Amino acid sequence: MHVASVTPEGMSDGDIDLRRSPGRLSGHVGVEPIQLRLEPRRAAGTLGDHPVDLDVARSGDGLQVAGTFGVQSVAKEIRHEGIEAQIGPCTYRLPFTMGRYRGSVACGGSRLGWS
Repeated sequence: MHVASVTPEGMSDGDIDLRRSPGRLSGHVGVEPIQLRLEPRRAAGTLGDHPVDLDVARSGDGLQVAGTFGVQSVAKEIRHEGIEAQIGPCTYRLPFTMGRYRGSVACGGSRLGWS
């Protein structure tokens, strides 16, 4: 199990380091560089040599995110109370406490099957 931290500036855990700037998200996932364009209702770009294509939609008081992240399928819900996500073989449970999303990451199978 890993501990992940999500703030307005980015996200990090043992294998992920993402930083946000206006209209962009960049950093690395494992050893793979990531570059994303952030658009209304969409995030698209690359993870290493693989495309990233995520649709984002409001759902009640949260966001639903679905699509592909590298070769992994993604389904997640982001709410003020917490983030629940399935990214490839990993499940993220990140409740919002003390001003940030912090919680656990559990993976079945390969931790970084991004390529």
